[in-house]
Amino acid sequence: MVSFTKTEIAVRERQAKARDIVEQDGLRETYEKLADRFHGIRRRTAEDFYEVGELVIAGAKEAVDKHVVHETGKALSLWNAALGLQPRMLYKCAEVVNTYNRGEFLELVKLKGLTIAHLDVLILATPSDRRRLAEQASTEGWSAEQLRSEIRPQNPPKPRGPGRAPAVPRNVKQGLARAQKASAAFLKLLKQALFCDEFRLGDEIRMMPSTELDGEMRDQLAQTIRSFEELARAAPNIVDHLSKAVPHVEEACAARQVGGQPDGEHDGDDGETADVLADADSP
Repeated sequence: MVSFTKTEIAVRERQAKARDIVEQDGLRETYEKLADRFHGIRRRTAEDFYEVGELVIAGAKEAVDKHVVHETGKALSLWNAALGLQPRMLYKCAEVVNTYNRGEFLELVKLKGLTIAHLDVLILATPSDRRRLAEQASTEGWSAEQLRSEIRPQNPPKPRGPGRAPAVPRNVKQGLARAQKASAAFLKLLKQALFCDEFRLGDEIRMMPSTELDGEMRDQLAQTIRSFEELARAAPNIVDHLSKAVPHVEEACAARQVGGQPDGEHDGDDGETADVLADADSP
């Protein structure tokens, strides 16, 4: 009896769902072209790799034009899932086509020792450095990872300080509005971006090729887990702390009703609550 890991089951479920979307929204022909052509990329043929990139860019545009998804990134995720590929595989194909013209790509891949993995890394280089680095990698026999270490970032990140501390709320209404807005934005990020149907962060990491996993990513993953653990420890205390205020508010509301003043009537509003609702409802 064949058994599957949780990750494999998750991939199969996403693949089935993505294929249903493709079937229902008139993208079957494009799907079949991609599925048929993708067999070539598995043989690591450079021309096949480039042609898949051209096909997937056209397929992404078709999915957006037919309103199956609203942006190219989501379209690439859809095709990636439907084909059951490793995360970002089609992104890499598309990036190659967006970075190199066909002639340049095929010329570079002819350099001795250079592979598609090298050309994928060279996307990170500035256009002026790309040819020089490709020839140097070929001459000196660099691996793709060695090449990556030689590339100067096009936009080196600026060091970030601790940042300014958040201002203390002016009053309770502002405090509640800011708390609601921050929690709603965070939940939206989790549910619609980091852990949604198209992208689940943990699954994506587990399916990455080992050549792309390094110490920097390990440290970042550990720090992310620590941050979520700290959040998990803080959340029950915050809920308990705020819940203790509920009886006081309920008692005040009941007293207002007895006194003939409609519940919810107040003298003014700083406008932040409306902003919170607008942010929570926005796509």
